[in-house]
Amino acid sequence: MKIKALTSFAGQVSMHEGQTRTCEETEIVKKLIEVGYVEVLGSDPADKNEATQKASKKK
Repeated sequence: MKIKALTSFAGQVSMHEGQTRTCEETEIVKKLIEVGYVEVLGSDPADKNEATQKASKKK
């Protein structure tokens, strides 16, 4: 997924305000979204393909 930092922050993931990044949807990223530090700009098509492949393997 592609995310954009709405404010600067540092920790296990560090970004400055306005920075964009492509990343996996980890628990840390979910928390950053939840608290309003980042917004989702879109999802990476490669992530969708990977998720589809994992789902089809489970069947």
